[in-house]
Amino acid sequence: MDHNIGRVVDYLKKTGELDNTLILFMSDNGAEAITPESLGKPEDKNSVRKWIDNTLDNSIENMGKKGSYVTLGPQWAQVASTPLPHFKSLLSNGGIHVPAIIRYPNKIQAGQIQSETLHVIDFV
Repeated sequence: MDHNIGRVVDYLKKTGELDNTLILFMSDNGAEAITPESLGKPEDKNSVRKWIDNTLDNSIENMGKKGSYVTLGPQWAQVASTPLPHFKSLLSNGGIHVPAIIRYPNKIQAGQIQSETLHVIDFV
């Protein structure tokens, strides 16, 4: 991401459009805490785990690649959302409160930290 964001910024500088362009980076809503055991019906929780273990390659070498299904689980999702409490799917900081970085020099003063509540539609 850093490399390609840098390429876009370089292009905007070369074309003289950097200060005339709104740059917005926004994270999704926190770390995912789901586990295979939480998928499907309660009576099927072990069958989902067995299907994943028998069908997918979750070896260390294949983690994150095609054919793997690896999850953080709730405890590591909590850690991944630090310093905010909780994680995706919970109505809390860390669940609905996410970082956003905005650069638009003609309208927004650099170095500000705002804590207002916004919705994605507010940017449109």
